[in-house]
Amino acid sequence: MLKTLLIISNALIFLGLSGIHVYWALGGTWGAKQAVPDQWQASYFDKENNSNIMIATAVVALALLVCCLLILSHSRWISIGISDYWARMLTIAMGAAFGLRAIGDFNIVGFFKKKRDDNFSKSDTKLFSPLCLYISVTTFLILYL
Repeated sequence: MLKTLLIISNALIFLGLSGIHVYWALGGTWGAKQAVPDQWQASYFDKENNSNIMIATAVVALALLVCCLLILSHSRWISIGISDYWARMLTIAMGAAFGLRAIGDFNIVGFFKKKRDDNFSKSDTKLFSPLCLYISVTTFLILYL
């Protein structure tokens, strides 16, 4: 029962995050000021020169959708055409990646970041890093329950 709840939770989180990134890739701005580090905001919100950022945001949306599919594939709820071995290995890598994201780069993201005074840093501390830690921990619980 717990494993089922964790699978559903992670899948819905990934779908929601993917949807938000699609919204941003299509030009939406709701929530973007808190989701983009301050030093990148000038280029992100420059409507004339932001095609690279829109493409990068779409790639993140696709990656989050793949994370959802991996969780569901590893759990054997769906088949995405990869072996159980690769579904497991990629799910382990995904859990580790989100754990590393929660720890951070020791500069602008993660629990151990240096920069803490801008909007993004505050959002990262309150929401993004804890969410990444939650995803990492629950992914490993799904793998080993």
